[in-house]
Amino acid sequence: MRDNLINVSRQHNRGMDVALRYNTEQPSGWGFLTVDTQHTFGFDDTVGLFDNTEEDRVGLAGHPEWVGNLNLTLQRDPWSFFRGTNFVGETNNLERFGRETVVDSTRQTVVALPSARPLS
Repeated sequence: MRDNLINVSRQHNRGMDVALRYNTEQPSGWGFLTVDTQHTFGFDDTVGLFDNTEEDRVGLAGHPEWVGNLNLTLQRDPWSFFRGTNFVGETNNLERFGRETVVDSTRQTVVALPSARPLS
């Protein structure tokens, strides 16, 4: 097997991270509630393998404009209750590949993707 290392000519990322944590003691001895949320908003994600070949990948599959999570924890004496969820923003590769179907290796249409065209 032969595997050459590929150097990236240029790579640039720009975004914003937001983190919030709220702690409060619940009334009537219900315990201590913690709400913890973290989000990342991507503005630019450009990669160029060679000079003058830069491509902005924000919004493509694997490079969503927004990801985040929300965690809720209720601590009551020796017990704790936890609920968490992750968020991933919308991605769309239709413009890049130019078709609305996914075709497997046997050339059979597997999935018809929803149209990404704006409603008018």
